[in-house]
Amino acid sequence: MGLQETLAQLFKDWGQDLNSQERVALQKDASGYTDVEAWKAKHIAMVVTSGVAAGSTGGPWSYAAIAADLLWCRKVAPLGCLGIGYIYGSDVDIDHDMNMIMAIWAGVGVASTDVPINKIALKASSKTVGKLIGVSTYFGLTMFPKTTGKVAGKVAGKVVGKTVLKSSSKALSKLLAKIVDKAVAKVIAKAATKVGVGWIPIVGGVVSGGINWWLLSSIMKAAEQYYSNPYVVFDENDLAV
Repeated sequence: MGLQETLAQLFKDWGQDLNSQERVALQKDASGYTDVEAWKAKHIAMVVTSGVAAGSTGGPWSYAAIAADLLWCRKVAPLGCLGIGYIYGSDVDIDHDMNMIMAIWAGVGVASTDVPINKIALKASSKTVGKLIGVSTYFGLTMFPKTTGKVAGKVAGKVVGKTVLKSSSKALSKLLAKIVDKAVAKVIAKAATKVGVGWIPIVGGVVSGGINWWLLSSIMKAAEQYYSNPYVVFDENDLAV
């Protein structure tokens, strides 16, 4: 299997790979965090460490380690992204949210408070927009908490719920195919660099760790955007439901 085909498999339905025990453990783990930056740092460290280890030895055996490292990134990324949703107090849909996060990361969709005219947006049901960052009490009175999210703005286009998208297998398949294509195109040059220097001891490790840092930090940034906004806006041709 070539690099492009391998990457295409990596970017398909990430969240659905988590079994029931992993889902429960993820929610429990994330519930112990109030600082998203600390959560992000933990998961970035997990993939940077593995990237450095995979690329540092050099030689032909390093290529096998790099392949295993990519699979490890695939395992860690949804944990990091979906955990942000739990920390933000969102209604996390493990089987759905990673695809929307990947859409934002790949540039297929845009997280937004508004839905422009001639655009179509997906809105997850019961989503809590914004992260609770503090409750203050003065003289026995509880003050309103601050949130990092914004209230929904102007809606001039069409809004559909995630259940509508899920019920349209043709529309969902078309959208997911585009997300995967765009994601692969975005990462393939960097992945090729990882493979290209994999035979060089030490240097390969530095490059591999750096690419893993870029990959996970940018995907988790997309997750923050997703869980901090009420809509993911698409072109009508991309989300024809």
